[in-house]
Amino acid sequence: GLVPVVCIGESEKHRVEGKTLSVVGEQMAAVLDWADLGAPLIFAYEPVWAIGTGKVPTLDEINEVHQFLREQLVQKMGDGGRSIPLLY
Repeated sequence: GLVPVVCIGESEKHRVEGKTLSVVGEQMAAVLDWADLGAPLIFAYEPVWAIGTGKVPTLDEINEVHQFLREQLVQKMGDGGRSIPLLY
């Protein structure tokens, strides 16, 4: 009955270099390559640079990543990718 919560996020270096979407995309793809796509799964986005630093991503930054992740899920899973919860 357990549901995996997969945490993904980029470092500050990756954010500054404009690599956020490629980094989180690679992280998500690595999980989707081995996951049972019919089983429950949750993705949680948390930038590594925000953990314990007092820095917080803007709503626009969070929305950009969530939109990208949703697109990746739909591309990989079809309409089933729309039902995978995305958390921040």
